[in-house]
Amino acid sequence: MNITNTAIPEVKIIDPDVPGNSQRLFPEAFDLEAFRTALANPIGFAQEIRTHTEHHQLIGLHYQIEPHTRGCLVYVENGQIFQVAVDLRKSSPGFSRWVATVLAGDNGYRFRIPEGFACGMLTLSDFVDIVALTTKPYDENSMRCIRRDDPSIAIDWHGVTSPRVSPHNEQGVEPGEADVFS
Repeated sequence: MNITNTAIPEVKIIDPDVPGNSQRLFPEAFDLEAFRTALANPIGFAQEIRTHTEHHQLIGLHYQIEPHTRGCLVYVENGQIFQVAVDLRKSSPGFSRWVATVLAGDNGYRFRIPEGFACGMLTLSDFVDIVALTTKPYDENSMRCIRRDDPSIAIDWHGVTSPRVSPHNEQGVEPGEADVFS
């Protein structure tokens, strides 16, 4: 397993580095214990969320506030997305900065977004099947959304200027008005 820091070191790109072994019917795709050891963090997952979206669908930027703050590990089974994490920790030197990567079914990468970050994604392929493992379950009353097009954050959504966005996601607030983390 190869773990790479992004420009915001708490956000990680994980390459499971699955060895090709034609003798195994079920090759290992992810090892939670190796992941925990590599991060020096006893992380666990409470919920698995799966979604299927179509070309240029943008979801996010979502997060949950206390006491239901959660981190996640995102990967793609089929298709390709542009996955974004925005630092919402007011005490962080990275506050309101974002990092992103392309996740695809054929690269196997995972994107680790810790607590204190908002996350969003844009579908780059005709369709995509996404899996997110979260450290706490979904809690509707704790869910928040910041604007995907906020000029102070200035996310370049992989060059896509007119994504398809649900009405729920269009209701995001500006970071200055958002509930953020200390």
